[in-house]
Amino acid sequence: MQDHTPSCHKVFDFIYSTDLVYKPQCWKLCDAHCCNFFRYKSGPSKYVHEIPLLPGEWQYMSSKGYLDQYKDAEHTVLKVSLDVGVLSYEAIKIPTTGCPCDHWRRPTVCRLYPLAPRYDLERGFVGVDSAFSLMEIAEEFLGVPRACQVDQVPFHEVEKFIAISKAIETEPVMMFRFMVLDLLKTLLRAGLRDNQDQIVDEDSNFSDPAQLSNAFELIQLAFLRGVVIDWRQAKMALEELGARFKKMYGPAFRLGDSQLPGSCARPESALIGSHRATDPTAAGAG
Repeated sequence: MQDHTPSCHKVFDFIYSTDLVYKPQCWKLCDAHCCNFFRYKSGPSKYVHEIPLLPGEWQYMSSKGYLDQYKDAEHTVLKVSLDVGVLSYEAIKIPTTGCPCDHWRRPTVCRLYPLAPRYDLERGFVGVDSAFSLMEIAEEFLGVPRACQVDQVPFHEVEKFIAISKAIETEPVMMFRFMVLDLLKTLLRAGLRDNQDQIVDEDSNFSDPAQLSNAFELIQLAFLRGVVIDWRQAKMALEELGARFKKMYGPAFRLGDSQLPGSCARPESALIGSHRATDPTAAGAG
């Protein structure tokens, strides 16, 4: 009987069976920063935890029954139409101020944070970025210490980090997602540098948690409203990156559409002839 399981589910099976832990009980170093992100929030947002998902991860978690670990979870999708398809930012939103995840069922981002794999279209996985998200770029810009004290992969976990990173590499749409984030981080760095006077008041006191939270929220609003990033320039860069992926992978690179955001349901044969491995366990074996 033909197996109709989406190809990315095999990748998630591998990721969810790999218990990457940079430091046991690391939450004690930062008051569980990654389980609440209070530092970056103000107002009502403090009471909602948002966890980004990789393409197909919501469907995977649903098929495995993993969504039952959350109470009143909401699946949110932000879409950007590109020539190669619809780029969707997916997340789970949970009304909570604590850690909502069971450790063994935590999503991919929760396993990797605060370190992100870096990719090159030609070479695949090439290294580690200690700035996982846009908010670590904001910390860097504001000149405040990192909330998360982990800044490198410990030697005893390097093999697991590489294995997960190479498993992600086997799904072009997943690798694309990380390269999109890398692109946006580069644009944000430049935008904050060029618009510093509009973002930071010279009298700001970031040792005051309230002022620091307000500064983070201001940066987020400036990002979304196009103050510190030219969204036309960003769209052009995303189109160029998408075209390069399409040329490299052909039908194996399939973004979601308006009916099925984040789909990874490509045929297993789609990567035949590509230099990327199709077996995530084989990809992580080295």
